[in-house]
Amino acid sequence: MNKALRVPDYLEHILQALERIARYTAGVFKPVKALVAADRSSGATQA
Repeated sequence: MNKALRVPDYLEHILQALERIARYTAGVFKPVKALVAADRSSGATQA
């Protein structure tokens, strides 16, 4: 099979991987933002 003909397959694989990453990391950043906000409100300083 010609490599050029496989490009759509490669792109589909990449898209599927990005969708899996999005599902696995869904909600991860909300708790991080809450922790940062809590640190700021408690007067914690950066080292």
